[in-house]
Amino acid sequence: RVLWANLGVLGNIPGILDVQFPEPARSVFSWMSDLTLLSPLRLVSAACLNSDLDRFDNYVYFTSLLFFGMCTLVWISYHVRVRMLKTAADAADGQESANTTPSKTRNEVYSEHMGVFLLLTFLAYPNLSKIQFESLDCSTEFDGKKYLRSDVSVECTSHSYNGFRAFAWLFVIITQSIPFVYWGMLRPHSGTKLNPVFAGGSAQGTLALRKTYESSKELAPIKFLFIHYKPSFWYFESIESLRRVASVSVLPLVQKRETRGMIGFFMAIVFLMVFQQTQPYQNAFTGKIAIIASYAIVLTYFTGIMIQVNYFDDEDPSVGGCLLGFALALLAFAVRMSWADVDAQVSNGRVIDSLYVELNNKQNQHKKDYAVAWVAYEKDAEDTGFDIKIMLTAFAELKQIAEARGDDMLQPESASVLMGLVKLMEEYQEPALKVLREWTISCGGRFQAGPLKKADRIVIKARADYGGNLRKVLDGVRASAIFHSLKDLHRAVRMLCEEGCLIIVI
Repeated sequence: RVLWANLGVLGNIPGILDVQFPEPARSVFSWMSDLTLLSPLRLVSAACLNSDLDRFDNYVYFTSLLFFGMCTLVWISYHVRVRMLKTAADAADGQESANTTPSKTRNEVYSEHMGVFLLLTFLAYPNLSKIQFESLDCSTEFDGKKYLRSDVSVECTSHSYNGFRAFAWLFVIITQSIPFVYWGMLRPHSGTKLNPVFAGGSAQGTLALRKTYESSKELAPIKFLFIHYKPSFWYFESIESLRRVASVSVLPLVQKRETRGMIGFFMAIVFLMVFQQTQPYQNAFTGKIAIIASYAIVLTYFTGIMIQVNYFDDEDPSVGGCLLGFALALLAFAVRMSWADVDAQVSNGRVIDSLYVELNNKQNQHKKDYAVAWVAYEKDAEDTGFDIKIMLTAFAELKQIAEARGDDMLQPESASVLMGLVKLMEEYQEPALKVLREWTISCGGRFQAGPLKKADRIVIKARADYGGNLRKVLDGVRASAIFHSLKDLHRAVRMLCEEGCLIIVI
């Protein structure tokens, strides 16, 4: 996908700059343009089929309606398959064979057809946008009349052009909605299954957790849009679509070729920096290919601008050979640097993914255990006549007290270094546990001492939560107070709210 998208951008640069690159680069760019255009009328001479098809307006009619027809066919075939599934289910109803699982469910069929539909929009969007925008460009004037810049045989003041312009505007609106349709399909799941919250907070854990959702009813149909991106960049396909259409379709509308060249050059540099700094792709190899392709686009624009100002000769084969050779060298370098990591990434990824899946399953089991325990607590409260709302009010009050204290509490200055903090925890562990034990027993709870926080965990927490400030790590001495009823828990919370309590909640 990355190569296809950038081949489309590269193949259109000569037309955007309105220059001829020297051979062999000229032939390569022409091949790129023909490959990514995906138009049957460009694979053969349209005039050989019908002389009217050689006109630009007829070409736009044919290409736009072909895309619309293919998309319609995808959904017609979907409804036919659903009807066939329903017919097969009705025929098997009441028979013993109906107990067998059907080969396809409606959701699976829907996912397949949605995948094909999204693939069609991905392939067609930039070049379809290009010809539709060109349909509105009447910047060529002759004898006081305006003509299409792409085909001077089409007069913009003619009656036939008025109908063609209305058609073009209709399809411009339809086509330009594609990135926003992508966004609309992804956005409802952005805070849940697309970018789930992983308890450990790691990016690898979030990615592994998302993989467990990729075959869900919600995400399976739109997997094409996010499968190659990191969870936090779930929206990037919309950004990438807008980049492609700006580079291929919008930029040619600028009148002066010099201005087009400078805009394209700086746009290429901006997206090169975006790919380098954000690294939106989950696969490192794909990310490096995107960066190398961006370098090739920047280099091609620079060479084209030099040809525009006659600094390079557009007939000098050494220029074309150097440009092509440098681009191929960049690609080979990216493959060489990345390929060594692929096998290790795949094997390590499988191990890590399995561990995170196991961890996620355990977390889900803990949630179920908690739910069962909470039901038991609720029943006990109901049997003893305890109002749970009173306890929740006490928790809210304790939260307000903690927020009023702020987060400025620090360990002593000696804890600013790791060994000093560890020594401080060891020194005060017994006194702190004694206070916690006595308080827990006074509340009617059961006390359970815990181990000191390990040095590596202290450093990780300080870096992750406090910008490396060790003095803000206050949970080195740990213990648990266990209560077997909500009434006892409420009593403990009330005691924490009292002035003079030796335990300070922050």
